[in-house]
Amino acid sequence: MEENEASEVLIVLQLFNDFITNSKKIFSRKAIEEFARSQSRHPGIILGHLQYEKLVPYKNLRALLVKVSPLLQNWIDT
Repeated sequence: MEENEASEVLIVLQLFNDFITNSKKIFSRKAIEEFARSQSRHPGIILGHLQYEKLVPYKNLRALLVKVSPLLQNWIDT
């Protein structure tokens, strides 16, 4: 699976790009939560992608992120 294909599993890239364009690169917590709800995704997924694309600094909106390691304990090799 290529990187774009993997991204499409989490976020429909065209809709994500439309969200970026419509937001004029100003991403409030409310805007991220509303977009996430419209895509049936956790806001942390949207924020993470915005951070990956360097549109939101990693220090901003940290409250939207949740720890996933406790949820993955059964699948993590130690």
